[in-house]
Amino acid sequence: DVNLSTALLEWNFNNGTVTNFTMNSSNLTHFYYNMTNLNKITYSYKVYGNDSVNNFGESNNITITVDNLPPSVVSINSPINNENFSSGIEIFNVTVNDTYSNIDTVLFNITNSSGQIILTATNLIDDLNNDTWNYSLNLNYLVEEVHTLTIIANDTLGNINNTESINFTVDRTSPQINLITENDSTFNLTTPTFQFNFTENIFNTANCVLYINDTAYAINESVLNFTNTNLTTNTSLANGNYFWNINCTDSSSNEGSSEIYSFSLSQDYSPP
Repeated sequence: DVNLSTALLEWNFNNGTVTNFTMNSSNLTHFYYNMTNLNKITYSYKVYGNDSVNNFGESNNITITVDNLPPSVVSINSPINNENFSSGIEIFNVTVNDTYSNIDTVLFNITNSSGQIILTATNLIDDLNNDTWNYSLNLNYLVEEVHTLTIIANDTLGNINNTESINFTVDRTSPQINLITENDSTFNLTTPTFQFNFTENIFNTANCVLYINDTAYAINESVLNFTNTNLTTNTSLANGNYFWNINCTDSSSNEGSSEIYSFSLSQDYSPP
């Protein structure tokens, strides 16, 4: 074979412009040209060669993609930020895309006070855009506390996005309710008031309901944790003997029930 004397690079820009560049040679068989300041798009090129006896040759047309941008995490669809869970199977779902490259892997990185769990997501087969990624997680594997979910998206060129995260809470423990109004109390008002508090390790508030003989008579949707609270019946009661208790439900839908206490109502209707 005869060595090349010159080589020409034909570069096709995406706007239709074609530019020829004379290539540099490091020896008689190796030619090169450095392209700089390229935009993050797809280009094509071919190379023409001329040897010392004036024979010409050309390469096939080659397409390349320039991409140093990380994938875009379009949305974390599930869980939503600050969502609360108790137990069961939760589908973690995220939408990720990349303009110039394919998505290689998507990871769900869950961190908490115990460390981290890294889950490899699966691309949905019936997703026309190939941008939806899922993982079905059994929440019983997570400790009861606030967790941070970070999405790690990696394209086929090694560009990584790990900037998008949300928080979610796992809580499987019901509020513990303490009745402060004494058992077997006697009231002389037709709308008696009952005092209680609840304790909860994670949430600051709970939805608490006063039940009398299994019927709801008062509700407070934002009772504070570790705080003595009063609930007064919203309907007048007749004289007689009753049972009462308090139910409190936290933000993960865990419901706690107090003991059942009794009370009596004795209103004097006699004229003076």
